[in-house]
Amino acid sequence: MKAKTYHKLVRDRIPEIILADGKTCVTEILPSEQYLETLDAKLNEELAEYQESKSLDELADLLEVLRAVVRARG
Repeated sequence: MKAKTYHKLVRDRIPEIILADGKTCVTEILPSEQYLETLDAKLNEELAEYQESKSLDELADLLEVLRAVVRARG
């Protein structure tokens, strides 16, 4: 099976779920500045998705990213 590469933030214990399914998962901890830049990009993405759909699921995703930004920025 060919390896898949994703450049995404990880949440919801996804690595543990992948490992429990008998697959391999490699993660990387980003340096602080790169993590903040990635979070900001994700925040913009989630906001655009919510504005388009007005879905409560998208709003919940936006809230989750907002909380991560607040934690990361102290």
